[in-house]
Amino acid sequence: MSGNTGTQSLAVMIRYLTVNKDAITKEQVRKHMRRELFTGILQGLSLGVLIFLVIAGSNWIFRGAFPEGRQLMTAVVTAGSIAVALIVSTVLGALIPLFMNKIKVDPAVASGPFITTVSDIVTLTLYYSISLAILLPLYV
Repeated sequence: MSGNTGTQSLAVMIRYLTVNKDAITKEQVRKHMRRELFTGILQGLSLGVLIFLVIAGSNWIFRGAFPEGRQLMTAVVTAGSIAVALIVSTVLGALIPLFMNKIKVDPAVASGPFITTVSDIVTLTLYYSISLAILLPLYV
């Protein structure tokens, strides 16, 4: 999911750079980055809440009770990790074309594989770090 949001954000930023290639100011870039950040937060939080409800609902359906303790923390960690991953991936998807443009490399050519690789590495690292930091003490 984070790869998809990163690629979408990348496409929007490349389009923005292409359409406005003659008159790009720092303030316009900041405004566009704020919009991408807001989009990432909105997607991350809405999908995080949805994932939490799916995990809690399936636990309730199959176990007959709302999740407690470890099950609840697993749902919170999974939902939170997905939210953080989507936010980070969206921001990375917008930053990578800017970086490629800055170093005079065509963002449309170089950004696709780069965002997929960087997004996967960063978001998986975040997911495992959050999981280990929160869930490991519950199982030790």
